[in-house]
Amino acid sequence: MGGAYVYNLPQVTPPETIVPISLVLIAPADDGSYKSEWKFQTPAGDNFGVGEYSAAFYSEIVVSSAAKPGYAVTDVDYSVVREPATGCPAKVVITIYATLTSNGPIEIEYRWLLGAKTDTFLERARTLEFTEAGTKTIGHETVFHLGNTPGSHRWKALIIVDPYYQEFPHINYTYDCGAY
Repeated sequence: MGGAYVYNLPQVTPPETIVPISLVLIAPADDGSYKSEWKFQTPAGDNFGVGEYSAAFYSEIVVSSAAKPGYAVTDVDYSVVREPATGCPAKVVITIYATLTSNGPIEIEYRWLLGAKTDTFLERARTLEFTEAGTKTIGHETVFHLGNTPGSHRWKALIIVDPYYQEFPHINYTYDCGAY
């Protein structure tokens, strides 16, 4: 996906810091599915990825000369619900709700992207159908037990993969004995 082979981070980045990274990529002229994989490199030239297995982070796109769909998801709003609302019981369920707004009838395929300090996980694809313009709410639960480390920072984001790719900002949450 045409672009530079090397991009330098413009700043020093301390451990456990979240830094947005932008890459300039050019979509190929031919129809098809394309994937661009990237890894980080130390000043000494050692390559490394993210998470426990040092995986490459990547961008996937589908190039199509077909007519674009007339309708789309135009907005996503998140909310967080913790059950029970406070305290430190043996089991806490944190549910992230995403309310999607569509400007017309469309069937989408979406995935939840889940993240923690060092790992990112992409859940299996699911479908959602809008029969008309409006909103629909979907949710994703995370269950914490006494053995989980309180204070661990996590995030979730919604990604639409079909009929065309859309990535929405992530929402942060923290498991602790007070509230989210």
